[in-house]
Amino acid sequence: MRFGIQVRKSKTVSQRSRELTALIVIALCLICCVGSLSHARERICVNEGWRFTRDDPTNLSVRLCYDEWNFQEVKRFDAEADGNLLINAMGKAGVTNLPLFALKPWVLPTGNAFLKDPARRVNRPQQEPTLTIPYVLPEFDDTHWQLVDLPHDWAIEGPFIKSGNAAMGRLPTAGVGWYRKKLFLPSVDAAKKIYLEFEGVMSYAAVWVNGHIVGGWPYGYATWRLDITPFVKIGSDNIVAVRVDNPPDSSRWYPG
Repeated sequence: MRFGIQVRKSKTVSQRSRELTALIVIALCLICCVGSLSHARERICVNEGWRFTRDDPTNLSVRLCYDEWNFQEVKRFDAEADGNLLINAMGKAGVTNLPLFALKPWVLPTGNAFLKDPARRVNRPQQEPTLTIPYVLPEFDDTHWQLVDLPHDWAIEGPFIKSGNAAMGRLPTAGVGWYRKKLFLPSVDAAKKIYLEFEGVMSYAAVWVNGHIVGGWPYGYATWRLDITPFVKIGSDNIVAVRVDNPPDSSRWYPG
């Protein structure tokens, strides 16, 4: 529901090797080469100019979720009896019978670098998800979406939940949100490793670049990054799409 993001560009191992060789062979270039090494990583803040909308596309033949096992219906409070009756809003809309499609197999591999035991690491599926999601496609027109800067909190805009449980400050924190941004990578970035670094996304984030799912992160209170090098186009615009799914009761306090 809320996150900040940066682009990090790192030179390849072969580039660093050439620079280290130059340091050894050409001692007179030491200062210049050291200066070059100190700029081997470039971090660019890309928090401005995102497009945002609530909920998944209405024309999907499935219901997207992180994991079928722990899937929770998006619910809302309705004023009945004692005011605490949970009503399934999506059930009223008649879409609860759609099959679930879990994004977890493409999200979990993002954490492999933190697992020392290779046996515990998760293999990424060889194929993309077998469905078309309009919001991730480069040609999708998002100009009618809300223009926002990160970090962004959709719940703070309300409306307040006037009945039922007063958790989360009576603000609509639960639900799904989508963010999209166009990133241009100049030709000078060729042969560099390109990462997206997220300072925190609440929660169950999934990320696509140019229509390809890259990975994600289920936990809202952590910084993480994705290597998007295989998915970007150098010298061209790149479309980043982020899906955020914040279930009810996902936090003990307001997560905005």
